[in-house]
Amino acid sequence: MSAVRSDIGIEKIYRIFSRYIVNKIINTKITPNNLSYLSFFLIVVSLPFIIFKGNNYFNLISFILINLSLIFDCADGDLAIKKKLQSSFGAHLDCTLDRLADNFFILAIISSNYIFENNIYFLICGLIFISFRFCIDNIYFSMIVFLPKFDQNNLRKSTFFKLIEYFIFTRTNMLFWGSCFIILNLHKEYLLLMSVYTLLYYFILLIYTYLRS
Repeated sequence: MSAVRSDIGIEKIYRIFSRYIVNKIINTKITPNNLSYLSFFLIVVSLPFIIFKGNNYFNLISFILINLSLIFDCADGDLAIKKKLQSSFGAHLDCTLDRLADNFFILAIISSNYIFENNIYFLICGLIFISFRFCIDNIYFSMIVFLPKFDQNNLRKSTFFKLIEYFIFTRTNMLFWGSCFIILNLHKEYLLLMSVYTLLYYFILLIYTYLRS
């Protein structure tokens, strides 16, 4: 389980389901790391259904698996807190599996578009998406570590933050909106949108950090 921060956007809804699950399994031998592995496994299982998108049932299965994965990703941290099993290894495992699952998901989206459209343009969009997705993570880390004026709590209290929090780039928002586009069979539109969105989002954050530094 990773370091805990306040929930953003859709995470608040997933947390409702994750806490319900944790209350049901609190007295079992299931560990937080088991849930981290399960969350990762569900994303892996969803990959062929994402790639071979021609079947509407495949899109529905992808949607269900992705959202179940996100619920269990929240549940591992909740269970660790309830059972007092927080550990450095658990935090590292959770972060590592999350990043790996993110890569697999984005690569599946890229593959589905390239296979069905046979256009190198989608490979370029995918490269932009996957590259700037991790550049954004680096900016987030830099803001917290190197910007003493950056106050996450004050930012979250602002009206502006409440208006945009469902569209702030987090892995949960990325996967949730991805699942919504997938169930509507809009894989291509999602890839194009995210390539532009991550590119713009990165440079906006970069300008913000320079202004605050």
